[in-house]
Amino acid sequence: MSSTSGLLGLVEEHQIILENPHLHLGFSRTEAGVWYLASLRRTIAGSKEWIKVGTEPLPLWQMRFLHESYLPPDASSRNRWDMRVQQEWLNVDASAPARTAATVERQSEQVVLTILWEGIVLAGADETADVRVTVSLAADSEVSRWSAQVRTQGTHSSLWELRYPLIGDLVASEETTLIVPAGWGMGIEGAAQKADVYDGYYPSGGV
Repeated sequence: MSSTSGLLGLVEEHQIILENPHLHLGFSRTEAGVWYLASLRRTIAGSKEWIKVGTEPLPLWQMRFLHESYLPPDASSRNRWDMRVQQEWLNVDASAPARTAATVERQSEQVVLTILWEGIVLAGADETADVRVTVSLAADSEVSRWSAQVRTQGTHSSLWELRYPLIGDLVASEETTLIVPAGWGMGIEGAAQKADVYDGYYPSGGV
Protein backbone atom coordinates (compact mmCIF):
# COMPACT_ATOMS: atom_id res chain seq x y z
CA MET A 1 0.00 0.00 0.00
CA SER A 2 1.16 3.52 -0.80
CA SER A 3 -0.45 6.61 0.74
CA THR A 4 0.89 10.17 1.00
CA SER A 5 -0.88 13.55 0.87
CA GLY A 6 -4.19 11.99 -0.17
CA LEU A 7 -2.55 9.76 -2.78
CA LEU A 8 -3.49 6.12 -2.24
CA GLY A 9 -2.51 2.87 -3.91
CA LEU A 10 -3.86 -0.38 -2.48
CA VAL A 11 -3.65 -3.95 -3.78
CA GLU A 12 -5.53 -6.85 -2.20
CA GLU A 13 -6.43 -10.29 -3.50
CA HIS A 14 -9.70 -9.19 -5.10
CA GLN A 15 -9.46 -5.40 -5.03
CA ILE A 16 -7.23 -2.58 -6.22
CA ILE A 17 -7.74 1.09 -5.38
CA LEU A 18 -6.04 4.16 -6.84
CA GLU A 19 -7.09 7.47 -5.34
CA ASN A 20 -6.04 11.09 -5.04
CA PRO A 21 -7.95 14.17 -3.82
CA HIS A 22 -9.73 14.37 -7.19
CA LEU A 23 -10.34 10.86 -8.55
CA HIS A 24 -11.12 7.35 -7.31
CA LEU A 25 -10.47 4.22 -9.41
CA GLY A 26 -11.52 0.83 -8.08
CA PHE A 27 -10.71 -2.51 -9.73
CA SER A 28 -12.26 -5.82 -8.73
CA ARG A 29 -11.42 -9.41 -9.50
CA THR A 30 -14.09 -11.96 -10.34
CA GLU A 31 -14.15 -15.47 -8.89
CA ALA A 32 -12.67 -16.61 -12.20
CA GLY A 33 -9.70 -14.27 -11.65
CA VAL A 34 -10.58 -11.59 -14.21
CA TRP A 35 -9.71 -7.98 -13.32
CA TYR A 36 -12.17 -5.25 -14.36
CA LEU A 37 -12.86 -1.58 -13.64
CA ALA A 38 -15.61 -1.62 -11.00
CA SER A 39 -15.63 1.94 -9.66
CA LEU A 40 -14.97 5.35 -11.19
CA ARG A 41 -15.88 8.59 -9.41
CA ARG A 42 -14.62 11.83 -7.97
CA THR A 43 -13.16 11.61 -4.48
CA ILE A 44 -15.00 14.56 -2.91
CA ALA A 45 -17.84 13.71 -0.51
CA GLY A 46 -21.22 13.14 -2.14
CA SER A 47 -19.80 12.26 -5.57
CA LYS A 48 -21.84 9.76 -7.55
CA GLU A 49 -20.50 6.58 -9.07
CA TRP A 50 -19.96 6.87 -12.85
CA ILE A 51 -20.22 3.14 -13.56
CA LYS A 52 -23.77 1.86 -13.47
CA VAL A 53 -24.53 -0.49 -10.59
CA GLY A 54 -25.07 -4.06 -11.81
CA THR A 55 -23.07 -3.56 -14.99
CA GLU A 56 -21.68 -6.85 -16.28
CA PRO A 57 -17.93 -6.96 -15.60
CA LEU A 58 -15.87 -6.46 -18.75
CA PRO A 59 -12.29 -7.73 -19.05
CA LEU A 60 -9.84 -4.84 -19.13
CA TRP A 61 -8.71 -5.58 -22.69
CA GLN A 62 -9.45 -7.52 -25.87
CA MET A 63 -6.99 -8.44 -28.62
CA ARG A 64 -7.32 -9.76 -32.13
CA PHE A 65 -4.51 -11.64 -33.87
CA LEU A 66 -4.07 -12.81 -37.45
CA HIS A 67 -2.61 -16.29 -37.40
CA GLU A 68 -0.98 -17.82 -40.49
CA SER A 69 -0.16 -21.48 -40.96
CA TYR A 70 1.44 -23.14 -43.95
CA LEU A 71 -0.04 -26.19 -45.60
CA PRO A 72 1.73 -28.58 -47.95
CA PRO A 73 1.09 -28.07 -51.68
CA ASP A 74 -1.93 -29.83 -53.08
CA ALA A 75 -1.56 -32.92 -55.24
CA SER A 76 -1.82 -30.98 -58.52
CA SER A 77 1.21 -28.80 -57.75
CA ARG A 78 4.45 -29.65 -59.53
CA ASN A 79 6.53 -27.59 -57.11
CA ARG A 80 6.99 -29.15 -53.71
CA TRP A 81 7.82 -25.69 -52.33
CA ASP A 82 4.48 -24.31 -53.45
CA MET A 83 3.14 -23.96 -49.91
CA ARG A 84 -0.38 -22.81 -49.21
CA VAL A 85 -1.11 -20.19 -46.56
CA GLN A 86 -4.09 -20.55 -44.25
CA GLN A 87 -5.20 -17.51 -42.24
CA GLU A 88 -7.54 -17.32 -39.26
CA TRP A 89 -8.52 -14.72 -36.68
CA LEU A 90 -7.77 -15.35 -33.01
CA ASN A 91 -9.70 -13.37 -30.39
CA VAL A 92 -8.30 -13.15 -26.87
CA ASP A 93 -9.28 -11.11 -23.81
CA ALA A 94 -8.14 -10.63 -20.22
CA SER A 95 -10.06 -13.72 -19.08
CA ALA A 96 -7.68 -16.01 -21.02
CA PRO A 97 -5.68 -18.49 -18.90
CA ALA A 98 -2.36 -16.89 -17.98
CA ARG A 99 0.09 -16.24 -15.17
CA THR A 100 -1.10 -12.95 -13.66
CA ALA A 101 0.29 -10.47 -11.17
CA ALA A 102 -0.83 -7.03 -9.98
CA THR A 103 1.33 -4.45 -8.19
CA VAL A 104 1.05 -0.81 -7.14
CA GLU A 105 4.14 1.30 -6.56
CA ARG A 106 4.91 4.89 -5.71
CA GLN A 107 6.89 6.76 -8.36
CA SER A 108 7.71 10.32 -7.33
CA GLU A 109 4.34 12.10 -6.95
CA GLN A 110 2.18 9.39 -8.51
CA VAL A 111 1.01 5.83 -7.93
CA VAL A 112 1.28 3.30 -10.77
CA LEU A 113 -0.76 0.12 -11.09
CA THR A 114 0.76 -2.64 -13.22
CA ILE A 115 -1.09 -5.82 -14.15
CA LEU A 116 0.68 -8.59 -16.07
CA TRP A 117 -0.65 -11.53 -18.05
CA GLU A 118 2.08 -13.93 -19.13
CA GLY A 119 1.97 -17.03 -21.32
CA ILE A 120 -1.36 -16.49 -23.06
CA VAL A 121 -1.61 -19.31 -25.59
CA LEU A 122 -2.56 -18.13 -29.06
CA ALA A 123 -2.05 -21.16 -31.30
CA GLY A 124 -0.07 -23.96 -29.72
CA ALA A 125 2.68 -23.80 -27.13
CA ASP A 126 5.04 -21.92 -29.48
CA GLU A 127 2.63 -19.04 -30.11
CA THR A 128 2.06 -17.03 -26.92
CA ALA A 129 1.54 -13.44 -25.81
CA ASP A 130 2.35 -11.38 -22.72
CA VAL A 131 0.30 -8.30 -21.84
CA ARG A 132 1.34 -5.51 -19.49
CA VAL A 133 -1.08 -2.70 -18.64
CA THR A 134 -0.41 0.30 -16.45
CA VAL A 135 -2.68 2.88 -14.86
CA SER A 136 -1.03 5.89 -13.24
CA LEU A 137 -2.56 8.58 -11.07
CA ALA A 138 -0.62 11.70 -10.08
CA ALA A 139 -1.22 13.43 -6.74
CA ASP A 140 -2.60 16.67 -8.20
CA SER A 141 -4.23 15.35 -11.40
CA GLU A 142 -7.93 15.08 -12.25
CA VAL A 143 -7.21 12.44 -14.90
CA SER A 144 -5.53 9.02 -14.90
CA ARG A 145 -3.19 7.72 -17.59
CA TRP A 146 -3.60 4.28 -19.15
CA SER A 147 -1.19 2.32 -21.34
CA ALA A 148 -0.77 -1.23 -22.62
CA GLN A 149 2.10 -3.25 -24.05
CA VAL A 150 1.88 -6.59 -25.88
CA ARG A 151 4.78 -8.94 -26.55
CA THR A 152 4.39 -12.05 -28.67
CA GLN A 153 6.46 -15.22 -28.89
CA GLY A 154 6.41 -17.10 -32.18
CA THR A 155 6.38 -16.14 -35.84
CA HIS A 156 2.88 -16.95 -37.08
CA SER A 157 0.57 -14.67 -35.04
CA SER A 158 0.47 -10.91 -35.60
CA LEU A 159 -1.35 -8.45 -33.36
CA TRP A 160 -4.08 -6.77 -35.43
CA GLU A 161 -6.16 -4.90 -32.87
CA LEU A 162 -6.07 -4.04 -29.16
CA ARG A 163 -9.06 -2.63 -27.30
CA TYR A 164 -8.16 -1.09 -23.95
CA PRO A 165 -9.54 -0.14 -21.56
CA LEU A 166 -12.98 -1.70 -21.72
CA ILE A 167 -15.43 0.11 -19.43
CA GLY A 168 -19.03 -0.88 -18.71
CA ASP A 169 -22.20 1.22 -18.76
CA LEU A 170 -21.80 4.77 -17.46
CA VAL A 171 -24.16 6.89 -15.37
CA ALA A 172 -24.20 10.61 -16.12
CA SER A 173 -26.52 13.58 -16.50
CA GLU A 174 -27.84 14.91 -19.79
CA GLU A 175 -25.27 17.71 -19.63
CA THR A 176 -22.30 15.38 -19.35
CA THR A 177 -19.87 15.26 -22.29
CA LEU A 178 -18.07 11.99 -22.86
CA ILE A 179 -14.52 12.24 -24.25
CA VAL A 180 -13.83 9.23 -26.47
CA PRO A 181 -10.42 8.11 -27.83
CA ALA A 182 -11.52 8.04 -31.46
CA GLY A 183 -9.85 10.01 -34.23
CA TRP A 184 -7.73 12.59 -32.41
CA GLY A 185 -10.17 12.53 -29.50
CA MET A 186 -13.81 13.58 -29.65
CA GLY A 187 -16.52 14.80 -27.29
CA ILE A 188 -20.03 13.30 -27.35
CA GLU A 189 -22.73 15.39 -25.69
CA GLY A 190 -25.52 13.63 -23.83
CA ALA A 191 -23.74 10.30 -24.19
CA ALA A 192 -25.42 8.84 -21.10
CA GLN A 193 -28.81 9.08 -22.83
CA LYS A 194 -27.69 7.04 -25.83
CA ALA A 195 -27.49 3.26 -25.95
CA ASP A 196 -24.29 3.24 -27.97
CA VAL A 197 -20.93 1.53 -27.78
CA TYR A 198 -18.00 3.83 -28.45
CA ASP A 199 -14.67 2.69 -29.77
CA GLY A 200 -12.15 3.83 -32.31
CA TYR A 201 -8.54 3.94 -33.37
CA TYR A 202 -6.38 6.40 -31.49
CA PRO A 203 -4.44 8.37 -32.49
CA SER A 204 -5.85 8.58 -35.98
CA GLY A 205 -6.79 11.27 -38.45
CA GLY A 206 -10.09 9.50 -39.13
CA VAL A 207 -13.10 8.81 -36.92
